[in-house]
Amino acid sequence: ALLQATARGCDARKKVRRETVAATAIQRVYRGFVTYNSYILDCASIILCQAGARKWLAMKDAARRRHEKRLEAVTVIQSAWRRFLAESNFIIALSGCVLLQCFVRRYITSKQYKVQQRTRKNAASRIQSAFRSRLYFNRYIDSLIDIIRCQSSVRKYLAMKKLSQLQRIKSESAATRIQAAFRGYTSHMDFVLTICDVIICQSVARRWLANRALLFRLQDLQIKNYCA
Repeated sequence: ALLQATARGCDARKKVRRETVAATAIQRVYRGFVTYNSYILDCASIILCQAGARKWLAMKDAARRRHEKRLEAVTVIQSAWRRFLAESNFIIALSGCVLLQCFVRRYITSKQYKVQQRTRKNAASRIQSAFRSRLYFNRYIDSLIDIIRCQSSVRKYLAMKKLSQLQRIKSESAATRIQAAFRGYTSHMDFVLTICDVIICQSVARRWLANRALLFRLQDLQIKNYCA
């Protein structure tokens, strides 16, 4: 909205300046035309006075000169009038061209502004989606790590409890049963540690893939912005 207001104010100021310049030019031409007409009328009056004063000297010569002066005055008036018409038509055509340029530039500017707004909205949506996917993935990894730790703690507690029970019945049980139980516990702990390592490797791999996808999206966005 601020950019549109600034652009409209700039266009309005330019239009006012152009109108002021055009009005000044029209006033200058009109004043020159009026002065020139006054000058022609004064010349005609002087010529008529001279013709009246010289009439008694030579009627034919005065008539001839009067005729020549009238032709000259008509020619000058016609040239001045044609000049005034040509300048008026030129000013009108120039004003129309300036207004047409103003409208065309305004249309092009508004079209470019709309394209930039759409590009910005698409870029913001993509950045938000990438950030949310990254945030949800991190939350999932943290929750999975917490679950694994809880499971490890519970299994350790159960194993310790079972080990204490085995120690209590050590005098009653055979060495073979103790060895079998210990081997089972060792195998179970190895399995748990292996599962933890696999899950950690999966989280690292998924994080790397997510970072790589985010990097590709940012590169595509930069290319699109550069092309736009």
